[in-house]
Amino acid sequence: MIKIVSFDLWFTLIWEDDKASYEYREKRINAIYNVFREYNPRLKLEDIHALYDLTSHIRMIISNEELIRLIGYMAGIEVDNELVERAVNKYIEATCSWNPYVNKEALTILPRLKKEMGLKVVILSNTSFAGKAIETILKNIGIGNYIDHVFSSADIGCVKPMPKAFQAIFTKYGVEPHEVMHVGDTYLDDVIGAINAGSWGVLYKGLWREYDNYREYKTRVAPRIHGAISVIEDLNEVYGLIKSLACS
Repeated sequence: MIKIVSFDLWFTLIWEDDKASYEYREKRINAIYNVFREYNPRLKLEDIHALYDLTSHIRMIISNEELIRLIGYMAGIEVDNELVERAVNKYIEATCSWNPYVNKEALTILPRLKKEMGLKVVILSNTSFAGKAIETILKNIGIGNYIDHVFSSADIGCVKPMPKAFQAIFTKYGVEPHEVMHVGDTYLDDVIGAINAGSWGVLYKGLWREYDNYREYKTRVAPRIHGAISVIEDLNEVYGLIKSLACS
């Protein structure tokens, strides 16, 4: 029996375009700069841009605190706990007012899962956003009240498809892997990752139309290779999948 439904975040519950992505990136960089320049007046905004870009390959697997420390060291600043705390708070606050596009299907399926089926609903996301920031953003767009917990890779220190990422859900709620269904838009990270961890993996294709980059990487052909995978075009189909498992 399914007790928890876990959703990927980006291009599953929410999505962004280049304009939105640029907006939150600039907010973050300006937040770091405004704190750091108090400690190093010679810093320029373009310096923080360059240093921030150097961290692109690790932002999803290190905490916001560690990210700030690394950028601070690179900026020639004597980093202490007070600076880190100030900068992290500003970094998180910078995106708390940022609103991505909400998947309208989420507005119907999340209440059904919570209120009608009585399930726990969580997010497991490969993201540089701290869970605290994601929670605020989701409240801004009207779905935060339906989410019990956000598991951010930046917080837990690992990314999907690693089993350790899914284990964070099992440990927090004391459930068995087969009692969790994970829904996401990427074949490897979300679906195969969930199956490898012992959970149910569902491939969601409804927002594939909203992105162009790496579409083939996220793979339209993969479900034909692994025929046992559930593939859905609408998040509301999750309701029927859970019902069918309960009856099997």
